[in-house]
Amino acid sequence: MWQGILGHDSNVEKFHRAARRGRLFGSFLFIGPPGVGKKMFAFALAKTLFCRDRSPDVFEPCGNCPSCLAFPGHPDLFVVSKPDDKTEIPLELLIGSKENRGREGLCYEISRTPFMGNRKIAIIDDADYFNEAGANSLLKTLEEPPSNSLLILLGTSATKQLPTIRSRCQMIRFAPLSKQNLEMILRNTDADESLETFRKNFEQTLSAPQTDPVQLAISLNEFIDSAGKESQVKRERLRSVFAMVLDHDRALVENTGQDDPVKRTRFVRRIERTLDALEQIGRNVNLPLIVEHWVND
Repeated sequence: MWQGILGHDSNVEKFHRAARRGRLFGSFLFIGPPGVGKKMFAFALAKTLFCRDRSPDVFEPCGNCPSCLAFPGHPDLFVVSKPDDKTEIPLELLIGSKENRGREGLCYEISRTPFMGNRKIAIIDDADYFNEAGANSLLKTLEEPPSNSLLILLGTSATKQLPTIRSRCQMIRFAPLSKQNLEMILRNTDADESLETFRKNFEQTLSAPQTDPVQLAISLNEFIDSAGKESQVKRERLRSVFAMVLDHDRALVENTGQDDPVKRTRFVRRIERTLDALEQIGRNVNLPLIVEHWVND
């Protein structure tokens, strides 16, 4: 397990080799389904590369140097994501407002001299939501990144990326998590017996012919709230629950024969809205709202 991230050891080794050779610069496109840890991986990679006291043979941040202590508010890290109230990534986040075009935004920030170290890193979440103007504004930066800079774009599918983006980035694929990794995530989310009890009851509910959406939402929200007051912890708990739902429903689809298309369709639709819910978690949508949409769709 690399910095608490499961299931992507081959990608860790790939970046470690590049770092040892001094070749870890340029533009990368992380592709994989929601909830597999692409964003966590991107931030862990950034923290590792910013670390001042890391040994070349150890691909882990020390946790104590000024760069590690500044993370995630590191002055050389720039993050862009689609606002909740927008359907696309605004052009202003990439190249600045009309009044300050070219003097603010991601392309400007990544071109500036590093403040604390020897590199700048930009993470673009929600790369599925580029419009043509936004993608075009990035082309030069992606094709010819400033010296000692790293750009990471996060997307769910290669087909959702504009050809101009795909052709200028090295694609790194993130496979769905295995059943064993999903179970480990659930176990590590909470060590008490209530987690296993919730899991068993929830799986029974998922397998039932009909469910009460109101009661389902109540029980799910109560379980999320029991994780504590920390928002990120609650998000990770809900993410783990939905990962369990995906694993459970995919098994049901495989075991449901073609002779029962109505039942099969019900499970497929729940998989689709669960993937949507995982995407909303990554966009910091209100958790009770995510649950409400998931149980009522």
